Amino acid sequence: MKQKNKLLSVLSDAEQEALYGLPDFDDAQRMEYLALTETELALASSRPGLPAQVYCVLQIGYFKAKQSFFRFDWTDVD
Repeated sequence: MKQKNKLLSVLSDAEQEALYGLPDFDDAQRMEYLALTETELALASSRPGLPAQVYCVLQIGYFKAKQSFFRFDWTDVD
């Protein structure tokens, strides 16, 4: 008897990406989510080196958008 794979798929790949993937900001969203408060700017500026500062800013913006932190590579960022 042949066994079938009966995994339940509730969300499509696109829906999973929308919920769990890196945010894909348009211009207005960039302005909204990547605008930093003085405290956020001080936090990012305290990081050693420009790459770490940019990474911190992106994490802050991504968190504002999705309330999650992400591991990403520079090639993942547009």
